[in-house]
Amino acid sequence: MHIKINEGFDIKAIVMETAIKTKKYKVLGFSDTQCYCDVCGKTELHGTYELLDEENQEVVRAGTTCGARLMSIKNTEFIKIVDAAKKERQKVAFAEVRSSKEYIEYQNAITAMEGKGLTPAQRMEILHPLHDKVVSLSRDLQLKYDVEIPRYL
Repeated sequence: MHIKINEGFDIKAIVMETAIKTKKYKVLGFSDTQCYCDVCGKTELHGTYELLDEENQEVVRAGTTCGARLMSIKNTEFIKIVDAAKKERQKVAFAEVRSSKEYIEYQNAITAMEGKGLTPAQRMEILHPLHDKVVSLSRDLQLKYDVEIPRYL
């Protein structure tokens, strides 16, 4: 196909779209650390989606529209993929908390206290340091996986 520049076509967009269709991307997550799109250069975004180019293992940060274009899908499908990826990361983070030695120690302490006739103050004295360890671990995992972990665990 030969396109004349004076026909009003955006050559850069056509070349980019052709190159994009041959690549596979994986959504890694959303970040507000970069507020401009690597693809189109748009600025003042609330953040960007981090997409892994599975061909060369490079991370591209894009807004919603460019992210969808990179994956050759509609914006609504892109949002569904982003939401599903976030839910999956949340499951992994939640499972990591639940299987941690800190959480198991906390649960074992609760079980060991049952029927001991401890006052609430005595229970809190025992549980508070253990709870703090679980909360600290949860915060670390929230940052690692870029998700919210429910406080009630």
